Amino acid sequence: HADTLAEAMTYVREERGATVCGIEIVDEAESVASMPFRGRTAFMPGNEGQGMTDAQLRHCDHFVYIPQYSSATASLNVNAACAVVLEHYARYA
Repeated sequence: HADTLAEAMTYVREERGATVCGIEIVDEAESVASMPFRGRTAFMPGNEGQGMTDAQLRHCDHFVYIPQYSSATASLNVNAACAVVLEHYARYA
């Protein structure tokens, strides 16, 4: 249990040896299809309505996005997005 986001991120990095990958549409995000993972990884998804908070964004080491092949929507349900990203990560791992 961690009381703050900062404590949780310290645990992830120092105790578990993982990087933190944000699942968010930001300028520096890489396509999940390019397998941009960096070893042991913890994922932080954005909120369906507002995306990630500034604090969450600051705690991520890198970001991935899911390419969309239609202009009908810019994002997916957070559960669907996590499933897509984790499937790609499983192929990478």
